[in-house]
Amino acid sequence: MAAAFSLFVVNSVIIIEISGAAGVSIVLTSSLKQLLKQTASQLKGAAKRKFLASTVQGLGLGGQRLAEIELGWNRGTISRSKSFPEA
Repeated sequence: MAAAFSLFVVNSVIIIEISGAAGVSIVLTSSLKQLLKQTASQLKGAAKRKFLASTVQGLGLGGQRLAEIELGWNRGTISRSKSFPEA
């Protein structure tokens, strides 16, 4: 069975519900988004790409799209960073 997801915004909190994936929900609060953006802006080069990739991986299914929409991260950069082997 393929997983499907729904996106909701409640009181400025983004909630993603993924069905077919053991009921996983991902919540990006405004403070979490601010922290992730701030951390990414302070990193450069390989360290930044590794941070972006690990964050997107932690977001799970649809993480690249969520990071692009909610964090303003470039999906191309995220995709490239995931293709490099871990150092």
